[in-house]
This record gives sequence, structure tokens and C-alpha cells, in this order.
Amino acid sequence: MDRPLFSVIIPTRQRAETLPACLEACLAQDFDDYEILVVDNFSTPETRAVVDAVDSDRVRYIRTDRLLAMSANWELAVRESRGRYVTVVGDDDALMPYALRELARLVAEHDGPPAIRWARGIWTWPTIAVEEDANCLVLPMSRMVEWLTAKDVIAEVIAFASNSDRLPMIYNSVVRRDLIDTLRDRCGAVFPTIYPDIYSGFALGWVAERYLSVELPMGIAGLGGRSNGVATLMQQEDPSAIALEFNSLNRENGYLPHPRVPDLTNQPIHIVDSFEHARDRLFPDDPDLGYDRWEMTQRYLATISVTDEAMRARYRTLISQSLIDRPDLQARVEEEAERHPPAPPFHFRPDRFGFDGTELRMDTSGLGIETVADCSRFVARLLGVDERPVEYGLPTVHWMHLQTQAAEARAAEAEARAEKAEGRVVEAEAKGQWLRDKLATAERRSVEATKRLASVEKQSATPALSRRLARVLPRRAGRGRR
Repeated sequence: MDRPLFSVIIPTRQRAETLPACLEACLAQDFDDYEILVVDNFSTPETRAVVDAVDSDRVRYIRTDRLLAMSANWELAVRESRGRYVTVVGDDDALMPYALRELARLVAEHDGPPAIRWARGIWTWPTIAVEEDANCLVLPMSRMVEWLTAKDVIAEVIAFASNSDRLPMIYNSVVRRDLIDTLRDRCGAVFPTIYPDIYSGFALGWVAERYLSVELPMGIAGLGGRSNGVATLMQQEDPSAIALEFNSLNRENGYLPHPRVPDLTNQPIHIVDSFEHARDRLFPDDPDLGYDRWEMTQRYLATISVTDEAMRARYRTLISQSLIDRPDLQARVEEEAERHPPAPPFHFRPDRFGFDGTELRMDTSGLGIETVADCSRFVARLLGVDERPVEYGLPTVHWMHLQTQAAEARAAEAEARAEKAEGRVVEAEAKGQWLRDKLATAERRSVEATKRLASVEKQSATPALSRRLARVLPRRAGRGRR
């Protein structure tokens, strides 16, 4: 059969309460050339019932015969998909109504890029496990489209100068199938690590080298009551059953933390662990991509939010163990830890709502938004995106600020080059003056020598000298004849 342009993969595990809205949003596309593949990770029958209720020929359903680690389920899903481009949508997430139409247009207009990444909107479900973070919407407001060089973005992300979704993560990108196949051939698997979303950004980016980036959100990342991200990032003090299952399945299936990264879940770990695994497999000898181990250790210590002293001691031990190859750094951990009190717990709810020049932050309670499908329709109306083609190129204040900074940096560099050139001119002029002075001295000496020579020639013409020469020369001539 012909491959559809897009495969929209929905891996799921016991999310019958959010999966209906996810399917609703993914089916509400004004575009036809795509499939939806639901890959059920050994859930109870309620999940199959949700898919059957949709009753769409566009939706395919696969159920694993045993419980898998999340990365293994994603691996199966990508292998079973058929599309020429592939994306993964979480079962509490949504595609925007215009997403596949606009992505198809970008594919055509840019000659089939290896990947197209987009800036995600984020919305917290009313049922999120951390109640005070419910009903928050964070929405990027730019419409810029540009090509990015993966190596540059990788360097920014591991320096924590850019967010990981600047990378072509399969979670917020459509990725060409041949790029996925190339990664699998090189590494033996597409998702060989604990965090398949973030790892895929580093790995697919490196293999692609360049990719297209669009700031218009094509999807909404929903954070619901059973979200893995919420369970691992926001519930460190009292790990939930979801987090415990996530961690145990990873160990049972051989998905282990990188030995240079602590076996923890505070915020920097996901990025650094994914980077280290990608570096080992794809760019181990690149001198431009890396990070300072001690600075990262300080970041680990500064982001520990647990307050229980026994747990904090355990965290310090795990951080120290990750430095076993650096005993010089290990020796500094305990002293450094004393400088870092418990960090504030991680929250999605911002301190202030409103537009900051880059993103719009809203409280959606009271707006009738109960599901992520509701949120995707609301966002499309808010952005003014309808059936007409999107006009790209709208920058954000932050983007313009970055461009201004870049222009100022280029101007400063040009000024430095001009100053250096002026210095070389001054130096050349000084050297020229030295040469002119030396030439003048040489000319004076030449004049003096000419005068002395003339004086000698004048003396040789006197009568006394002539008589002396007359007496001397015949005697010498006579001795020569003898």
C-alpha cells in the first residue's frame, strides 16, 4: 500500500481518561494524507474501548503482549508506522487543527526537510496531579521559520542556553523516515535510553545536521493526572506509582542512567543523560560539544527540592557516585552541597500571567476548557489561524532582541577588526618613518664619503705627489725586469 505522508503515533498506557480528547484533536485535521497509530502498552480493556468508540478507518491499534518500558513501546511504535514522516503525540496531548496541513505545506515548500520542529504550547489539565498548577496555558507567539544547524543547537541545549524542544525531538517534530532508519542503523535502536523524547532530539539532530524550525505551535503538550513528566519532575518528595513503575520498567528492560550522570530525576538530569548517551553513540570525539563537569554538579545540587535530610544525603551520594572517574571533584561535593538549600519545587504556573514578548501565559479556568482538544480549538482561534494558509515571518520581541544583539556583536567585531587594521597602519607608518630616517642617514653618509673621495683625488693631483710617484715607479719597474 502507499505510504501516507504522516504517521501520528500515540503511545499509551492506562490513559483512558485523556486518550479520547487526544484522538479527537488528531482526527480534527483539515488534511487527509495521514494515519494515526495507537500503540497500547499492555493497558486494561478500557483503552481498546476508547479506540473502538472512535470508529475511524484512519486509526490503527496495536497492543503489546506484555508491559514494556516507555522507550521500548516507542521503538515498537516507530517500527510499525507507515508514514514518510513520523511524529509522536502523547496520549494527553493534541495536534492543532491546522498542524498537518501546514506541515505538509512546509515539506513541499522546503524540498522535504529531514525534520521540521515546532515550538510547543503547554497546557495543564484540570486533573494534573499537582493541583495548584492546573489550567495553565503557555503559548509561543512567533511565526518565524528558519533552518537551524543541529550542532549549534546541541551546544546551546547542553549549556542550558536553549530549551530541549529547540532540538528536533520526535515529540515536537515530524521526522523523515530515512533519518529514523539511519539512526537505527548507526545505533541499533532509535530510543536506547530512559528519556526517548529528549534523546531523539540530540540524536536525530546530529544525524540530520540541519533541520527546519517553525515557531508557530503545531501541538499542545498536555500535562494530565498520569503524566510521566509530572510524576518524575514535580513529585520527587513522594514518588507516585507512575514514577515507580516508570523507573522499575526501565531497569528491567535495560534502560539505565548514563554512568556520568546521577541516578536522579531533578530537572537537569533528563537533558544531561540524553546528551551523554547521544554523545557516546554519535559524536564521542567532537571537541566542540561538551560541558564542565563541576558546573553541572553544582547545577544538580542547586536543583534538589526534597527537604528530608535522609533523601538529600542519598541525592548527594548519587551525585558523588557519578563522579567516580573524577576523584578531585568527588572530594568537593559535600562542601559544595552545604551552599545549596532545598530548591523551590518545580511548578508550571508562572508568577505572572500575560505576554512577555515571546510567550503568552494564561489561566484557562473559567473559559470552558476541560480537555486538550478544547484547548487546541481555543488556541487556533486565539492565534487567528483558520482555513487560510498561515503567513509566516512574524517575530517575537525576544527574537528581535536576539537579532539586535547579534547585529551589535557583528558591529563590535567589525569595530575591533577596524581598530586592529588601524593599528597595523600606524605600525606600518612608524616603520616607514624609520626606513625614511635610515635612508636619510645613508644618504648623508654617502655625501660625506663622496666628499672624502673628491678630497683624495684632489690630493693625488698635486706636484709633490707626482714627483714621489715618479721616483718610486721606475725602481719597481726595474725590479720587475730582473
